[in-house]
Amino acid sequence: MTKNLWGTLPETETIRTPHAVLMEQAALLREMTNGLLLGKVKRRPVPPNNPFVPQQQGFELRLLIVAPALDNYSYTVVTIFYPMATLYPVKVENNSDHKPVTCQSEEEFT
Repeated sequence: MTKNLWGTLPETETIRTPHAVLMEQAALLREMTNGLLLGKVKRRPVPPNNPFVPQQQGFELRLLIVAPALDNYSYTVVTIFYPMATLYPVKVENNSDHKPVTCQSEEEFT
């Protein structure tokens, strides 16, 4: 057996990433509509010196509604941005009004 090189690690708290939260919502949409509508999450890296997560590298996530019966037509419901290192705060932009809101924690985001 390999020797443990990590030593004793402190207990960690369970935290849901912004990506996990949106994936849960995507799964709920499919379940609630019996597959008539699907939720899809798209993720892309956001480089440092961007207007959404200044001076940090982060991610952009988009939650889309997809309608398979309409040739997979999709609509972006919300776009979020968050820093890679800390996960929160999350900047949320609702596609209906495009007014960004900042959520400082997982509790605020969910």
